Amino acid sequence: MGFDRRDFFKTIAVTTGSLAGVSSLTATESNGLDADRFGVLSDLTYCLGCRHCEWACNEANGLPNQPLEVFSDA
Repeated sequence: MGFDRRDFFKTIAVTTGSLAGVSSLTATESNGLDADRFGVLSDLTYCLGCRHCEWACNEANGLPNQPLEVFSDA
């Protein structure tokens, strides 16, 4: 009983999957981003471009903030 085509593709699939997992772990560790970074999901269908959400986010999270007028692009 020899090594057939099906076994060859199984071996390639397992090897590729293993290597992909290792490379994704390496990329995650070396991205240089802080662990406490976060993102915000916004529904841009309601966005008017007033930037008041930026001000409100800073207030809600206790971040350094400027007066509301600074965020007005008008």
